[in-house]
Amino acid sequence: MDLPFASLSTLLDPIARVGTPEDFVHFGMHVFGRGFGATKAVFVERPGGRVDPSADAVHFVGWRGGSKAQYCGRFRQTDPIRTWLDRPDAGAAVRLTDLVPLPHLRNAPFFRAMLVPNEAGAVLTVAVRHQGQLAGAFSFVRPMAAQDFSPREREAAALLAPALGLAWRLGQAGRADVTLVADAPLAGLSSREREVAQLAVAGHSTKQIARTLGTSPSTVKKQLAAVFRKLDVRTRAQLGARVGAQRAPAISACAAIRPDQCD
Repeated sequence: MDLPFASLSTLLDPIARVGTPEDFVHFGMHVFGRGFGATKAVFVERPGGRVDPSADAVHFVGWRGGSKAQYCGRFRQTDPIRTWLDRPDAGAAVRLTDLVPLPHLRNAPFFRAMLVPNEAGAVLTVAVRHQGQLAGAFSFVRPMAAQDFSPREREAAALLAPALGLAWRLGQAGRADVTLVADAPLAGLSSREREVAQLAVAGHSTKQIARTLGTSPSTVKKQLAAVFRKLDVRTRAQLGARVGAQRAPAISACAAIRPDQCD
């Protein structure tokens, strides 16, 4: 897969609106959903390289209910991605099939208990680092029927890893202050309406939002209509302006991924 530099601007521009950990997760989903066809994701926080024992340090996007508890209770300790992160030679990105050959993977309890019920297939993990320190691992998942990530896509993901590291740092700004002005436009929405609004602003289609949230396109349309009504907007562009108008100062996509070539 080729990712020309011109297309990176479209993928990375939403980094300007990252101000909370939730924003960071949605930013990662935007980049790898649009650029790589991922429909699900898991972000495991590992600040300073150490696994936080709290279940809240694992964020699931687009999975069936109970998947997070199942992972933390049964599979977290034996996750091959965790073993990969502990290796001193771990790179920036890895495919699950690089760690577990496909024939063995299909017979693994993790595959049968978690991936199959969620219609999840290929997994591509990016190590999220900031200033050389490991902050976590972001795993992006394609549907069961899709092809595995290619070696070139793994290389492209490695090139995008610094942008994820920057987005993670920006997301930490929201930990101490959950009443950020930037989040005020969404305050009157339900939790599901906020998810729909954020995914819509990130560029996901109605069908993509439905797949991500495990619902139907018609339900997403109704929820998006409610969002438009409550925020007094008529288009997705107006929604993006309404939600992002008070965000932090913009950081260019160029600075995120190619700082040596920016003015």
